[in-house]
Amino acid sequence: MPKQRFNRLLAALLAAVIAAAPFNGPTSSSSTCCMRLAAGQGLSVSADNLGAGAEATASEFEQFESALVLATTGGRGRGSRGGSSNIGGFANARSFAAMQTAMYYIAGSPQVYDSSNPQHTPGGVSYIGAINDQKLCSTCVGHAVSKAIQISLAATLARDPHSFAVSPEAFYYCAEPAGRSCRTGWDIPEALRAMTNSPQTVLPVRCFNSRKLLKQQDETNVADWSNICKAAAAAAATSSGCAAITKQQPLYNCTYQSLSSFYQIQRHIRAHGAVVTRMVVNNDFEVQFNASAKGKPGLELPPYRYNVTARPSYAHAAVITGYDNQEYTWTILNSWGTGKDPSQVRSAGVTADGLLKIQMGLSGVGTPDATYGVSCYPAGATPLNLNSDQPWTRSRRRPLKPRAGDKDTCYSYTTRRGDTVAGIVDHFGLDMRQVRHTPRLDVIYVME
Repeated sequence: MPKQRFNRLLAALLAAVIAAAPFNGPTSSSSTCCMRLAAGQGLSVSADNLGAGAEATASEFEQFESALVLATTGGRGRGSRGGSSNIGGFANARSFAAMQTAMYYIAGSPQVYDSSNPQHTPGGVSYIGAINDQKLCSTCVGHAVSKAIQISLAATLARDPHSFAVSPEAFYYCAEPAGRSCRTGWDIPEALRAMTNSPQTVLPVRCFNSRKLLKQQDETNVADWSNICKAAAAAAATSSGCAAITKQQPLYNCTYQSLSSFYQIQRHIRAHGAVVTRMVVNNDFEVQFNASAKGKPGLELPPYRYNVTARPSYAHAAVITGYDNQEYTWTILNSWGTGKDPSQVRSAGVTADGLLKIQMGLSGVGTPDATYGVSCYPAGATPLNLNSDQPWTRSRRRPLKPRAGDKDTCYSYTTRRGDTVAGIVDHFGLDMRQVRHTPRLDVIYVME
């Protein structure tokens, strides 16, 4: 095994061991998303669960790295640890099929992709929009999910994201079951259920004017938001653009799914722009992203790297907006504002544009049981989907055509600029292993 790959894997596995070690509390006193290990920051975050999550992430990273090596070099790969010598070292036929599918997807996908980069996105625009800022509240889950909704809409319609900005305050404080305050926090699965069960709280920013509703109160001092949510609903009832948004007639239809592998995460990012994940913030985070990072774009800074002395401080929810399989990094969009914002309250841990990179396999990013893909589109009978026919799908791809003499069992597709094999397969709902290239590189065949 090359030394560089060995070091990456060793770092990921050691991170899992460190995370599983007894937790004695944070050593940093600076302002953060949450100054304690609280379930409200992303999911269950006991020391045991943090360790298990980091170990699962390290294991998934190992499997992903094997698939990536196979896809890009044709190397032998390692197979499944603990498996027999059957099927090339895989534990069973199912694990072999999973590795095969992952390998094909990775080989047929861009090695570098970021939803913030207009050169990467089908719409030719950055999908991330303005950066959320939760200030000193434990509201990162609400900010992460509302941002994922916005990015998904921008990716679905291939449009500028600013018109799809969702109020994180309306979603966090008003979605049922209510009762959350600045300090209580939320769990990711509960927030995602609220997204589907209380769609009337997925509101445009214009329908929930936080500053006006708070009446000069500080968000951190409001213990009961029920009256504020009622006042917002009353104000919305007088606005033609907001009054029409109800539980029966939401503005957007959203779904979510759990993502259990790195290649699935990457596939969802390319299709829907972002993925919600839990990450463990270690006590060296503000050392690696110190005050000097506030003036630099996150993608120009070195990624967060493994540090043998680091200890977990708290769990945090954020969104993954990109990846780099050449450098083994994720792009994270945080909800701590930007370093250029004059109202920024944090002295460190913030970049100029709210983005940062983190090495794959670290901090539990992409943990299989704490990572979710959000998919949204304009609901029927709303301005962007007036006839409930999803007009944005018409110009996506040309249809498959049966090849002459094949009796509808083999279809040909002529690729367009920007197409990838993985993108075509996902669009038509195919099995990656059914796709065959022809001597003409611009044509693929799909076998049924």
